[in-house]
Amino acid sequence: MPAVDPRRTLRSAPHKSGSAQAEQSLPAGSGGIADATVSTHLKLSAPDQIGLEWRIVMDAVSGLTASQKAIDAIRSLPGWLLTALLVSVALISLTPLHQDLPADVVPWLPLATVVLTISVLCRLAAEMLASIAARRLRQIERDLERLRGLYRPLVALFLTRHVTTCRCTGAPYLRQRLANAIEEFGAHRRWLVGVKKASRALFDHRSSTSAEVEYGGYFPTDQIVKLVHRHAQHADPTLLQLVRRADRSRYGDQEINLLTDEEYALFEHIQEAHERLSRRVA
Repeated sequence: MPAVDPRRTLRSAPHKSGSAQAEQSLPAGSGGIADATVSTHLKLSAPDQIGLEWRIVMDAVSGLTASQKAIDAIRSLPGWLLTALLVSVALISLTPLHQDLPADVVPWLPLATVVLTISVLCRLAAEMLASIAARRLRQIERDLERLRGLYRPLVALFLTRHVTTCRCTGAPYLRQRLANAIEEFGAHRRWLVGVKKASRALFDHRSSTSAEVEYGGYFPTDQIVKLVHRHAQHADPTLLQLVRRADRSRYGDQEINLLTDEEYALFEHIQEAHERLSRRVA
């Protein structure tokens, strides 16, 4: 059998793409040539390598684009439709209905159920947070209108009117309150009523507060009534009730500087409401 030239065998070997290894076995020949295996590594040229890398990048980009489109499609679905899909997939997974589906689709049902469940929960949480934020924004807008339209002008009436308060306590010590409780208990013939009155007297400090406009004029009841009439849409029921009581408390009273209990309650409400609304809209 004639000898085989290794160089001729290598030239006749087919070319393969990539870095695949081409092997060619040489048969044993005469003349002392042993069996040998010649390996060669064929490499891509520079333009082919660049083209291959570009195709890999484009495949990755197209995969990301498809995933983004799928996420956008799920996000654009209404909440009720997403919930209906979840219920449908769950029923198909838990009932014999999945037997009518193709065999390659059935293994994906649990994964689809999990994905739809997470999507529904996230949608509900997002809608709840958005609703809370919108409700809070509307509340802040209403508080801002009440502050600017009603309570800030009411507070401005007391810029030059200085109200001085004095608080007196008739029973600051326990022995005094205990004596008042014993007195209340003995003042009633029915022991049950006496016990109730005594328990109240035991914790009653008998505090009283008096206030007056020290200087700067008198209590502006008339101006407060006009402001409340002008901005009645911002007035709460508590303010309306206090204004009504303060206006009625002045019937037949000739003392101008000394505030009645109703006027003092109105003054405190105006100050507290102004501070509360200012903190909310800050």
